[in-house]
Amino acid sequence: MPTKITPRDVDAVFKERGPKGFLKWIRLGLEKDSNGKRKLNVEDISFRALADTLGVFDRFAPLDPTHLRESMASPLYGHFSPEKLVNRAHAEWETIRNDYTPEAITTSIFPVVTGELLSSVLIEAYESAPSVAQQLVTVQRSTVRNQKMAGFTSLGGGAEVAENNPYTETGFDEKYVVTKETKRGRILSISEELIMFDQTGEILNRARMLADYLRQDWERSVIRGVIDADQGSGIYVWRPSGTGAALYSSGNKNYIGSGGTTGFDAASPLVDWTDIDHIRKYRATKIKDDRTDGTQLPIGMVNTGLTLLVPESIRGTADSIVNATEVVTEGATSAAHQATRFANPVKSMVSTVVSSPYVDEVNADDYYIGQFSRQFVWTELMPLQTFLQGAQSEAAFERDIAFRIKARYYGGLTARDSIYVTKVDGA
Repeated sequence: MPTKITPRDVDAVFKERGPKGFLKWIRLGLEKDSNGKRKLNVEDISFRALADTLGVFDRFAPLDPTHLRESMASPLYGHFSPEKLVNRAHAEWETIRNDYTPEAITTSIFPVVTGELLSSVLIEAYESAPSVAQQLVTVQRSTVRNQKMAGFTSLGGGAEVAENNPYTETGFDEKYVVTKETKRGRILSISEELIMFDQTGEILNRARMLADYLRQDWERSVIRGVIDADQGSGIYVWRPSGTGAALYSSGNKNYIGSGGTTGFDAASPLVDWTDIDHIRKYRATKIKDDRTDGTQLPIGMVNTGLTLLVPESIRGTADSIVNATEVVTEGATSAAHQATRFANPVKSMVSTVVSSPYVDEVNADDYYIGQFSRQFVWTELMPLQTFLQGAQSEAAFERDIAFRIKARYYGGLTARDSIYVTKVDGA
C-alpha cells in the first residue's frame, strides 16, 4: 500500500477490487501495526476523490454552468477558465458514468468508507486526549444498567480458641450500592461544500474537535462525580442500598473540616507536609471497618498508594510538598539562629498528584486524597461509538448535508464504598 494516496490510487483500487475489495483495502490500511502506526494516512485520502470514484459526485456538484462558474475558487479547478471549467466537469461526469455500472453507483459505499475514515480519526483523538479522570476510576464493562454492586461487611478477625473448645462463628451482613448510567453524545454534520471544494483537512479537524468535546464532557462528569459536586441537585454517585446520599460527611468517615470528627473538625489548608501528616493520622485512626460481630478496627494499608487530587489553583503547592527533596525548618531569629534540613517525609507517602479545573469550578481550596480507583468505578455500557448517516436524511435535503456522524458513550460513575477517599476543607 502506498504511503501517499492520490486520487488516481483511490480510483485504481476501486476499479480493480470493486466495492467490497475497496472497503477491505480501507479497513486494512486503518489497522495499526506493532508500532502503533497505520499503513494508510487518513489525511492523504481526499473526500472529493472518494466522491468522484464512488459515483456520488453528481449529487455534490450538479452540472449547472452558473453553479460551476461560482465554483472557480475550488483549488481543483481554480486555474481553468469558466468555459474550460464547464467542459471539464461534463467530461469528468461522462467518464464516471461510462466507467461504472448503474449497479455500482446505486450500491455506492461512500457513506461506509467515509464512516470508517472519520470513525478512526474521531476515536483516536478521543483516546489520545490527556485525561486525569482515567487515573481516578476503575473502568468496568457492563451489560446491565442500574445494577446492584454487591459487597459484604467486614468479617471479624480470628478469636482465641481454648483447648477442646469450639471455634466462634463469625457473621457478616450483605450490603450493596446501585449504579446509574446515562447516554451522552453529539452529531456532526458535514456539508456538501466541504466535499465539493475538497476540504478534507477541515472535515477531519471537525471530527477531532467533536472527539475533544466529548472527552472533556466525560472528564468533567467523572471529576464532578468524584468530588460529589452535584449531590445538592439530587445527582448522586453514592447510592447505598439503592438510595442516593451525600458521599463526603463525618458520618461516612471521609471528611476533615467544619462539622467533622472531633480533633479533625477545622479547615486544613494545604500548606506543607504537616497537612499531609494530619490527613494520614485521620485515615489511620478514624477510618475503621464495618464488622458487626466485634469491635471495629482500623483498616490496614489505607494510607498506601495515595493520590492527591487538587484544584489547579494549588497544584504548585501540592507538587512542591510532595516532590521536594528536602524540608527546611528554622528556629527563632537570634544570634543563635539555626536551620534544620531533613529529607522530605511525605515524598514516599503520596504516589501521584493530579489536578483539574473542574475541581476549581466547585471550590478552589478543597482537596481530596486517597485510593480513588479502589472507591470509584465507571460502569461502561457502551464505549465511544460512532455512526454515519448518508444522503437519506432530511438534513441532506434541507441543508445540503453530505453526511452526518454521531458519536456517543453510555456509562456512569458509582462510589462502591465511602472510606477510601477523604475530602479536606481547605478554606
